[in-house]
Amino acid sequence: NETLFQGIYRMEGGSWCHLNSGKKEKYWQWSFDVEPMDYEEAKREVRRLVERSVSMQTPKEVSYGACLSGGLDSSIIVALSGDIPTFTVGYKGQDDERPIAELMGRQQREVIFDQVRDFQETITSIETPLLGASWMHVGLYQLAAQYVKVLFDGAGGDEIFFGYGWRYTAKDYYLVLNRTGIDNEYCRWLFSQVFPEDTPQARYIFDAKHFLGGVLSVVDKLSMAQTIEVRTPFLENDLVDFATKIPFEMKANKQILRDAFSDLLPPEILNAPKRGFTTPKEWIPGEYNQARNWIEFALKEWSLIFEK
Repeated sequence: NETLFQGIYRMEGGSWCHLNSGKKEKYWQWSFDVEPMDYEEAKREVRRLVERSVSMQTPKEVSYGACLSGGLDSSIIVALSGDIPTFTVGYKGQDDERPIAELMGRQQREVIFDQVRDFQETITSIETPLLGASWMHVGLYQLAAQYVKVLFDGAGGDEIFFGYGWRYTAKDYYLVLNRTGIDNEYCRWLFSQVFPEDTPQARYIFDAKHFLGGVLSVVDKLSMAQTIEVRTPFLENDLVDFATKIPFEMKANKQILRDAFSDLLPPEILNAPKRGFTTPKEWIPGEYNQARNWIEFALKEWSLIFEK
């Protein structure tokens, strides 16, 4: 719950706080009690809940569009929303998802980057060290703000429908989570505390409870900084509550979601492998850049505390 600011702490997800008394209370929490289900019935219910969520979150009085990555989640939202403006990020000289996104976007608009930019604005708005996969959102939201007031986003689809295949099937999950690239005793110990039993289910629960929070920090803070409201249909409460009850084998690689909307999407999207929304590695060159210096300093400080 710590932040970069002294005396300022994050609220726990799904909780509220009474400002005068300081009383805190949970009003919602994750439940991962898997239930036996018939696949066809579960598929129909997923379809119904996603359709209802998109309908409920569709603005009635202001202009709206959608972020469109070419992935399954955002493509489903666009398919259900009809002829709306869509906005996609591309990287000059790089293999990206623009060609697939253009299959769904009828009013497609793109922002093309040829280098990393907007670091200062990103840091100022996001107030937390999540820079690697967030700076490009600034340009995306600046573009969208010229046309719409509300944006749909597919955030949450991967976390509730078992979408991060490489994270759940990797042999050594420690190496997946350890973004530092440094094998450190403290990090190993911390991993053992979070994952005393490393299973695909444990990884899925970790992503839902923790990784998703970072995703939403990026989406919410950087969009509001550009006067854009982002809505996330895959995180509607009833849909989340149902999805977390679906047996894991039905959700592997988001299969139940693919099957539920197979009639709306072209094969190029239905059969495409998952691709991350990340900065091209060669755009932040150097093994000893400033980010690595910060990492090494933090690990040294944490290790001292760990040894005590």
